[in-house]
This record gives sequence, structure tokens and C-alpha cells, in this order.
Amino acid sequence: MKQDTTKWEATETPGLYVRRPGGGFYARVTINGKRSWRSLKTDKLRKAQSLLRDLQSGHTKQVSTRTDDKLHAAMEAVIAFRAVRRGINRPLKKRAAGYHQEILGIAKKLFLDRPLASFDATALLRGIQDSGYSQSRRKAIFELVKGTYKTAVENGVISKNPLAGHVPGQVPKKDRELPTRDQLDELMKVIPELFPRFGHRAVFTLRFLAFSGMRLMEARSVKWEDVGADKIIVRGTEDEGTKTGGTRMLDINPPLQAVLQDIERQYGRKDPVMPAKNIRPQLAAACAKLKIPVIDHHDLRAWFITWGITSGVDVSTLAGWVGNSPKVLLERYASVQDEQRRAAAAKLV
Repeated sequence: MKQDTTKWEATETPGLYVRRPGGGFYARVTINGKRSWRSLKTDKLRKAQSLLRDLQSGHTKQVSTRTDDKLHAAMEAVIAFRAVRRGINRPLKKRAAGYHQEILGIAKKLFLDRPLASFDATALLRGIQDSGYSQSRRKAIFELVKGTYKTAVENGVISKNPLAGHVPGQVPKKDRELPTRDQLDELMKVIPELFPRFGHRAVFTLRFLAFSGMRLMEARSVKWEDVGADKIIVRGTEDEGTKTGGTRMLDINPPLQAVLQDIERQYGRKDPVMPAKNIRPQLAAACAKLKIPVIDHHDLRAWFITWGITSGVDVSTLAGWVGNSPKVLLERYASVQDEQRRAAAAKLV
């Protein structure tokens, strides 16, 4: 086996090194408790010093990881870079970071720790496809492996990405079984019976989500100062909230107005407006009691959109309320519109 003779000579700038042989400046940084080399992709001292400062402050996306020539270490470096690529002041949420680590662990189990160049597209794709995991997990594993090879090519570790040109299979949209309006009313009656202490708070939250169509994180962030006489300001955030990344106006419908008045009467104008952060346990228990399909927060948003379509709200208006494009609503809720058209046609007798 050929011995690695690569050496990095320290410069006068702490954390900055020159690679020998071959030249070029490298940074030595600590990521998630592990020491890692980062290629600065320059042989100019001043530029290297500037890139190092950017890297240490977390404001650069130009510096790539020098990965090991084996798959596991290369994937670890990609996951580590994901954790810091947005900068020190904008770390990933714990849930997102945990998900990345979960996908890394799965990928390590699927593939032996062999040199990157020893894998071809057939072996990689077959390993992912035959893994037995859900389609969403397989897609995430594919993106990790493909991104690992892409980084390795950029760093000159290998010459070709075997997964270039391949795309993961799309995850099919969830076939939602949404409650009827009567079933929704029954859920509101059953939840306080099952949860005497927390039930009323959960019902207020259920009504707020169902009659506003907001995403969960959007609803959580609504404050009373955002609630006007006939509109609510729905504010997007950089990481969560509206997927359009901006702010939109939601016209207040009568059922939404009623729940806002009930919340204010019960709790006063105390922020945030929505009383509970999460009502999954209450929804699951109530659905089981009524023997209907279990629903979650996403289903309540889908319920609002379906309610709007079947009530005759035009798609452009509805899209503006929920923060999606009309095209997305047309594609995602085509079956609802088809049913509505068939019902309309049946009236022509």
C-alpha cells in the first residue's frame, strides 16, 4: 500500500497551513469536536488569510472540505459541513441536525468503508434501492452519497461522480383521508372528555389551525399585534414559516373570528395567540375514539384548503391565504376539484 507523504506546514497565521508537496493553502478547523482540513483553493497568502477569516466566522460557502478517500469519512465530512455552512450565528435546529446524523448512520450500514473510487453507480443505486427503508429515507441517503461524491470531485480526490445525472425517485404525496365537517365537530367534543386538564386548550388550537390553514410554525408565531379587525399578518421566517419566505395577509373568516374571540375571552391577549404548541397526542386519541383515520397538523391545513375549494373560493385567493402558488394547489388538490366538478355536472338534469 502506498504511504501517504502529504504534509502541512504551519504559517505565521494560526490555523493556516501550506500543503507539501503540491502547494496550496489549507485551514485546520474543529467541527463537532473533530479536527478537519479545509482546502482554501488558493496559493495566494492574502486571499487564503481572508478565506480563513470567513471560514472561522461562518460567512463563507466557497471553502470545501478535503475528504478522506474512503466513503465513511467523506460522508462524515459532508454532514459536518452541513452543520456549519450557515455560520456560527445560525446553527441547524437540533431536529434537523439529528436527522442528518440518522441518515449518515443508515448510509454507513448500507455501504462498506471502501475507497470512493471502488464504487460504481450500479452498486450505489442498488444498495440504496434494496435497503428496505421508506422512499423518503432512500431519497435522503441518495442525496448524501451523491453530494459526497460531488464534493470529492471538487476537491480533486476523484475524477468523476458516478451518480452525476441520476436523480432520486420522488416521494409520492400522502393520500390524506380528511375528516368531514361533522367529524371535525365531533373531535372538538371528544378531546375535552379524554383530556380534562388540557382538552379545551387543544380544541382552541385545533380550531385555530383548521380555520386558518396555517403551517404549524406559522401559527405558533402569530401574536395579537398581528391580528387585525379582518386580517391576520402571517410572518415567514428564514428557516421556518411561509415557504415563500415573506409575509402574507390572511382574511379572517367567521369560524376563525369565533375562535379568536374565544381564545381572547379565555386567556386574554397573551402572546402567542395559539394556546398549544402541539396537539398530536390529542388528535390521535380522539380519532381512535371516533374510529376515524388519525390526522395531524398537516391534515388540518389540507382540511382548510379542501374546505376552501369545495366552498367555491377561487384558487388564486386561496393560494394567497395559505402561502402556496396556485399551481401547487391545482396539482396537489386536483382530486378535490374533480369531485367538485362531477357534483356540479350531476346537477344538470
